[in-house]
Amino acid sequence: MAGKVSTKADVYCYGILLLE
Repeated sequence: MAGKVSTKADVYCYGILLLE
């Protein structure tokens, strides 16, 4: 995931996973 340039989607998904 270091080569991907989708910080918004990554952070969003990560946040949702953490909140779940």
